[in-house]
Formats: sequence, structure tokens, C-alpha cells
Amino acid sequence: MDSQKPRARIEAAPALPHPYAGLTAGFTTRHDKAALVVPHFESLLDVSLVTVDFDTDSLGTFSGEVPRKGSALDMALTKARVGAEFSVDSLGIGSEGTIGPSHQLPLLMANAEVLAFVDLKRGVSVSEHTISHSIRTISLTVEPHAEYRSTLAAGGFPDHGVIVKPADGETTPIFKGLHTFAEVDSAVRVCAVASADGKARIESDFRANHCPSRRPTISEAGHRLAFRLRSCCPHCLAPGWGLVSHVRGVPCSLCGENVDVPAREILGCTACGEQQIAAKPIRVSIDPSRCPLCNP
Repeated sequence: MDSQKPRARIEAAPALPHPYAGLTAGFTTRHDKAALVVPHFESLLDVSLVTVDFDTDSLGTFSGEVPRKGSALDMALTKARVGAEFSVDSLGIGSEGTIGPSHQLPLLMANAEVLAFVDLKRGVSVSEHTISHSIRTISLTVEPHAEYRSTLAAGGFPDHGVIVKPADGETTPIFKGLHTFAEVDSAVRVCAVASADGKARIESDFRANHCPSRRPTISEAGHRLAFRLRSCCPHCLAPGWGLVSHVRGVPCSLCGENVDVPAREILGCTACGEQQIAAKPIRVSIDPSRCPLCNP
């Protein structure tokens, strides 16, 4: 007869639901960004998004008539706070984009998208960003009746919308969201009359609902933000545990000089302030080509 006692059956502890599961966040946007972000928050967090009707152009416009006050992150957080104030669960999301010459690839245009999230109850405030060089742009100064249709087409028109404004002096009139050659031709004639030099300026309309090549970058930033919110702080359990800073300083592989580049990630919580240095280094040495002594 087997004298061994039967082993006790070990039941796995049920997984706790995510703190945001089943909640709703307010997304402050007017330019059809919700469709790009909603799927990520629904599938990764079980969070529903409700669009908040707020005049985001009052915080700054791509066309320049309203200057942006602060960085892209500042604006994204401002919009997120607005969304949270309209949300029954005090959760909000905001988005802001920046488009300009790339720092890494000067001959290309870069599209940087920031998505921010705030939880007013827990004190969570996190953001993620994505940079793409696939943005299509249009920028030219023309006279009425000039041939510019081929240049517009090369920049993605008519799928990509444009704005038209006077080339010199006046800031108005300004025509936005143009997607037909007839609309552009008419706007060019009006703006050329208002301009001191008799010319009109045609530029990309970078609002997300008029710029298809910008939309995948917004979607990617939304995915990164939702994925980050899945991770909770090991100390206070608030969502949003992730990269907050870096340990900097890596030796040159040739001369040993300490070079000011990220060495390890610092992970942290914006709710309680807990931080941990990642065990795995980003790099243990730096190529001499990036050393200020070896390659001054």
C-alpha cells in the first residue's frame, strides 16, 4: 500500500483586474484622432474613450495664427487634464504633434507625436511619443495662374489637404482643409490680392483629419501609451510604471573617456515617486566615433 500522502492541489490565484478595466477616459480632440487610439485602449486596457469637445486650436495651430504656448508635451498634458475633468472616472488623454526638419536626418522632415494620460484621482501623469520620417509635406509660394498642380500632387494632394494664405504681410484670409484643385486655385487668387507681394503661400494642413501620413504615427504613440499603462507600480500599484529618466555616462571603447549618453533606464511611478534602475544596460561602451576626445 502506498504510504505517501496525496499532494495538495495548488490553485492559481485569480489574476486581479486592471485598475482601469471598465472605466472611461475623456479624449480631448477635434481632428478625428479617437479612431486611431480607441482600439489600443479597448484591447489592452478595456478602457472606453469618449471624445471631449474642446477648442484645441485655442492652444495653438499648425498654420501659425495661434502660437503654441509651451512644448508639445505641455500641450498634450493640458489636453489630457481637460479630458479628465470631463470624464466621470477622472481619466483623460491628450495628443500633440510637432513637424519639422529632422535632427538625425536633416534632409528629411520628422513627425513627432506625443500622447499623454492623466488620472486625477491617483495622481498618475504619463506620456509616450513616437517619431516618424514618413510624413508628406507641401510648402511653396505661387502666383495666380502659375503651374503648381504637379508639385501639390507630388506632396500627396488631394488626399493630403493644404492651407492657403497670403505670402507676405497679411495673416488673413486663410483657407484650410482644401482637397480639390478648384478650391486651391480660388484661394490662391484671393490670398495673392491680400499679399504685399501679390503671391500666395500653399502649405500642408497638418491637422490629423487632413494628413493621412501623420495618422499611423499617432496610432503608434497610442499603442505605446496603452501598453505602458498596463504596467503597475510595484510599490503603490498605480498604472503607468515605465521609463522616467536615464543613468548617463558610458566609457569610450578606445580611450575610456566617460561619454554623456544613456547607460541604463530608470523606471518609475509618477504617482508615488518610486524608482528603480533597470538591471539590463542599454550599452556598456561607446564607439570612438561618438567620443569627444577620439573624434573632436
